[in-house]
This record gives sequence, structure tokens and C-alpha cells, in this order.
Amino acid sequence: KMIDKTKQYNCLVCDENSTVEFFINECEFCNDDISNKNHEYVINYKIRNDIVQLISNKHKILILDKYIDKKLQKNLTNLIDTKENIIPFFGSGLSVPLKYPSWEKMLVDLENHLEVELQPAYKRYIDNGNFLKALDFLKDNSLLQTEDLIKEAIIENFPKDNKYLFKEDNNYLDLYDLESDFYLTTNYDNAFTELATKLDKFTYPFIWEDVKDLQKLYREKRQRVIHLHGNIEKIESMIVTEKDYKTLYENKEFRDNLFSILSNKSILFLGFSFNDKFFEDIYMDIISQVKGKHYIIVPNITITQAQKLIRKNLHVIGINVEVDDEGNYVIGEYIRAVRCVLKELI
Repeated sequence: KMIDKTKQYNCLVCDENSTVEFFINECEFCNDDISNKNHEYVINYKIRNDIVQLISNKHKILILDKYIDKKLQKNLTNLIDTKENIIPFFGSGLSVPLKYPSWEKMLVDLENHLEVELQPAYKRYIDNGNFLKALDFLKDNSLLQTEDLIKEAIIENFPKDNKYLFKEDNNYLDLYDLESDFYLTTNYDNAFTELATKLDKFTYPFIWEDVKDLQKLYREKRQRVIHLHGNIEKIESMIVTEKDYKTLYENKEFRDNLFSILSNKSILFLGFSFNDKFFEDIYMDIISQVKGKHYIIVPNITITQAQKLIRKNLHVIGINVEVDDEGNYVIGEYIRAVRCVLKELI
């Protein structure tokens, strides 16, 4: 049988209650029949625990079959085997469901600072993925003549509060459940930190200069986020121009910290396009020395795209995500596909 039945009754004579197996009819308090007028009872139906587990396992298989690219499923198995050593590295793709702009959207929203005739050239930089060139073009050809003015214009495009954090489905709670030693991001926003603070205890976000002791960072387990490109609450820390990037990635202390993390941990990139040339260069330089296994979650990946990432020593986990009529990922499906992977690590 798949369902267990029990009888829950209240003895009005003795003012006592109990739950017994379905076939028992005698009250343990007054010894009368439970079905008489001196008793009230209901019948409870419960699916057996082993059946529940069987259904849960079948559902899990169906979800994996729907969302995981079978050609790359072995990489997911390897990721699961190394889950205790994983450090998540998330990009702007994870914040989009919370109405935060992606890098591309953030730059497109700044085009109104340019004269109309200059906007097509600006858009070409964006369309080609040359985001830093686009920002330099913006700085040279608009009234946003300083880095501070550019940063202020960027901040204006961010939501004033994270009202969607607990209202809209997103993957930050899935990340939180990983209980990683810490997290890395190139995002400016504090969505994850606000979530971690509300669910547990106050956690202060770090920019890379705040990392003074990596061993302490490994031990403290505060769900702390390290913002490699700065934080919206510290406007002076935000990396927005090519000059900023060069200064950061040529900094010896920054490179040493990143070298140590990539040497000792396996990185899981998610919501991250890997189109950042400066990060790619330093990553490849370090990987050429320390190797290691690092992973990246990519939606609807082609063989050609996977080959390029494999050459960067990245183990690709492909996820299948539905697209709309305009070719954009259906946000809800993207979230569920990423969740499918992260749940395997909990």
C-alpha cells in the first residue's frame, strides 16, 4: 500500500486525545468505541515516507534531464565530487531578476548622455562586447568628464532598495544555502549581502582591499562577498574605466590574493559571461601556473563555445534554458536551471 491511514480522536468523557492506527476502534481512555457520540475523530491519510522519497528522486531525475546538457553532465558529477572546495563567483546575470541592470543594459541606459549622432558608434562598442571602450568613448564625448560623474550616472540606474529580493524568484537564496567560505563577484550591488544579513547575522561586504588575511576569510564562514570591482556603497572603489581596470589587475597584492584563491579552491562561475578581457588575462596567467579545476554554468551552449571555455581550463556545465520570441532567455527558466545545479551541491 502507498498510503498509511491513522485515526485521530478526542475523548469528550476524559478530555484526552490520541492518534492510533486506523483499525483500532477502542478508546484508550474510557474503553468505549471511538465512533460513539462521546468521541470526535478524523481519519488522516499520509503517503509513506519511502514512496515520498521515490517520487522525490524521480522528480529530481526529470528536472536534471530537462535542464542539464547531457553532453556535459560528467562535469556536473565532478563538481558535486569537489563541492566542499567550491567558491562561487557570480556576475550580473544573477542580479537581473532583481531589476538590477546587466553590464550591457547599464551602458545602453547611459547613451542619452551622448549627442544623437554619436550614439551608433557607442552602441557598436557595446554590441561587440567592448564595454570599457564604450565607457571611455562616453567619457571623451559627453559631459561625464570624470570617473566620479560616470559612477554617479551608473548608480542612478540601480534600484534604490532591494524590494524584489524576497518577492521575485532568484538564485541568491540557492547560493546562500551552499554555505560557502566566501563568495566572489564583479557586481557592484549588495543583493546577496542583504539576503545573508536578513537570514542570519549582519555581514559587511568586502572590497578586495579589505582582504587582509585569507586564512581568516576561509575560517570565519560569514557568507561574506568580496567585490573585486568595487561596491556601490563605496563609490570610490568602483572600477568603471580601462584605467581603473589596469590599475587593479596590475596591483601585486590583488594578483597575489587571487593567485592564492585559485590555487587552493575550485571556482564556480555563474551569471558570468567571461567576456571581461582584463579578468580573463589575469585568470589565464594564474591558471597557466597553478592549473586546478574550475567550473562555469552556461545556458544553451554550443560545441564551439564550449571548446573556447575548455581551452581556458573551465569545466563547462551546460544548462538548457527556454528563449522567448526575441531570443532572450526566459528569466524564470534560467533561474530554475541554475537552481537545478546548485541544489546538487547542498
